[in-house]
Order: sequence, then C-alpha cells, then structure tokens
Amino acid sequence: MALGCTAERDTNDAPPAPPATDIFQAAYTVQGDSIAIAPPINRTQRTGYDNQPQFTFDGHALLYTSARNGQTDIYRWPLDADAPHPLTATPTSEYSPTPLSDSTYAVVRVEDDGTQRLWKFSMREAAVPATTGTVLLPQIEPVGYFAPVDTTHWALFVLGEPPTLQWTPRSPNADPTVVRRNIGRSIQVHPDGRRISAVQRHADAQDSLLVVRSPEEVKTYAPALDGNGDHVWTPEGYLLMTSGTALYQWHPEAASWRVVHDWAPATPSRIAVSPQGGQLAVVVAPADSS
Repeated sequence: MALGCTAERDTNDAPPAPPATDIFQAAYTVQGDSIAIAPPINRTQRTGYDNQPQFTFDGHALLYTSARNGQTDIYRWPLDADAPHPLTATPTSEYSPTPLSDSTYAVVRVEDDGTQRLWKFSMREAAVPATTGTVLLPQIEPVGYFAPVDTTHWALFVLGEPPTLQWTPRSPNADPTVVRRNIGRSIQVHPDGRRISAVQRHADAQDSLLVVRSPEEVKTYAPALDGNGDHVWTPEGYLLMTSGTALYQWHPEAASWRVVHDWAPATPSRIAVSPQGGQLAVVVAPADSS
C-alpha cells in the first residue's frame, strides 16, 4: 500500500488492516509571517481508513484513499457536497491519488501479484467508477510514493533497504536516477512547480528537508521534525509539517518551527493544500487508534 498504510507491505502474510484515520478540512489565512487556521472540520468521520488527501487542480474537491471491503479505492469529495463518490472500483488496491490534469490522476496501484507501480486513471464524473487504468512506468517498482515535477519528470519513493528517491523522465522506458538513499515517505512539489522536497534520514543526526531541482541540484532547506516527515508547501511559500500531535510552520527568518494547530491527544500526519490557497486537509488518527 502507498502513502498511508503505505506501499510498504509484509510479503510473508496478508497486509494488516490499515489504521483508523479521518481527514480534517480547515480554512487558513496568512497573518503577517504566520499561517492561522480556522477550527478544523472532520470531513470523513467514519470508522475505517480515509487517508492521502489531495485537492483537485481547481481546488473544488478532494481526492483520497478509502479502505472498504478489504481493499482501498479512490474517492472524490466535492467540497460543496454532502458525500463522496468512488472513482475506482477495481479488484486491486489504489493509493496516493494525485491529479495530473482536470480529467486524469495518478495512483500507486498494488497489482494482483503484489507489484506496486505508477498508474493513471480517468476522473470523469459522468462515468461509473473506473475498473481499468494505464500503467505509466512499467519498469519501475516497487513504487511507494511519487510526485510530478513540472510536466517532464517524476520523483519517486522506491521501496527497498533503504528506500530511495529516484528521478525519471515521463517516458515509459526511461531509466531512473537515484538521487538520495534513506529518505522519508513524503515527496512534495515546491510552489514553483519545478522542484520537489523530501526528508533525508540521518542515523546520527537530525533529519533534514531537501529541495531537489534535479539529481545534480539538491539543497538542504530546513531541519526536519521528528516523525514521518509528512509536509507540504502552501502556494504562498510556507512549509508545513506534522510531528507528534501538532501541525508546524517553518519560519525561515527565525530558523525555527512554530505550532499552527495542536490536535492533542490525536495525531496528525499527511497534509494537503489547495492549489489556490486558503484550504488545507490534514489526516488525523484518534488517540486510541493502533
């Protein structure tokens, strides 16, 4: 599985049921040099796994992964609607929905034999839930997470010991380049659309957040907080990261992290921000989840 239960699986047994998580939505504003959020609203509010939110290009809906009936499918929830509807209804599991255009999105698909690759699906609302898709990078697996870089490349979290950050052209037969080893699961597109960020794990030092323009151009941007390294950029250029029970903002001038919101005793993880700004979505696990 990817980006939540992630695509990291136990090859000896069937994967355990993903943990219970909900997706909270909140409006935010920029006040001076800080982000302020309105009281978050629990969007999904059901027993089960709802995770990996991403806003559509127009900011009018959320795509997310939902575990139901023993597998995961992709759902779309218009922000002005009372309920979501499924985008996929396949015999396999899909994770990490990421819009590619107004009508298509990419996912990590766990195929019948357990292979995890990058696929593309249609987002046509008039159609019934998709049962087929198109593999984008047939030669690269097992993919755990990914991010599109402008319109020419993919940045990939590829599972292994250790997991690697790989960079590849958007061509089915291209060979990827390993950029870094031992990285965190969160790969995010920078507001300029031409760079991505990822967390570099260090065995004997604090983890660091990297900004990558190409395999040859990698820079350290900030120290990473303890935790999964889940982070996101706002269109205004602010960096947000979750750690412990709180959502934090990086303030470059002060070279420090500031708390934006605390969910204690619950635990936030993945974050998504609307391309137009003003709205964010945060995955939150209740305090008693396992």
